[in-house]
Amino acid sequence: MILLSALAMAATPTQRIEIMPELIADLPRQQISIVGHDDSVQRCEGVPLTGVLAKAGLPAVSKLHGKDLRKVVVAHARDGYAVAFSLGELDETLGNARVVLVDKCNYEPLGQEDGPFRLALPGDQRGARMVRQLIALEILSID
Repeated sequence: MILLSALAMAATPTQRIEIMPELIADLPRQQISIVGHDDSVQRCEGVPLTGVLAKAGLPAVSKLHGKDLRKVVVAHARDGYAVAFSLGELDETLGNARVVLVDKCNYEPLGQEDGPFRLALPGDQRGARMVRQLIALEILSID
């Protein structure tokens, strides 16, 4: 517990990215399948989170090294829920966690309960990191 508190105090916010339709409008789209809480399969569409981060000026994930590996992305939901990812785990040559910023499922825009944006992680066994009602990404640097 003390270690986590020390890390939280050492984290410096460096950037906040508000999630808006224009942010993802020109990024390449992907289709993925995810399993819902009721075990139903949803076919979703969105953009890779790494593309959103690159558009916001973060280094390309395949070129991460040094100080870049001390950066954390915190995904914030409208209801206050938040989940953290290290840049290293998002790097396809390191952690290779596939995270997609989704705006459509089953060929329809996401409704208010889940959207208008959410994160989807097709490789996760549980949906705990699939942030619904995504409003912002905050970049922190652990010093």
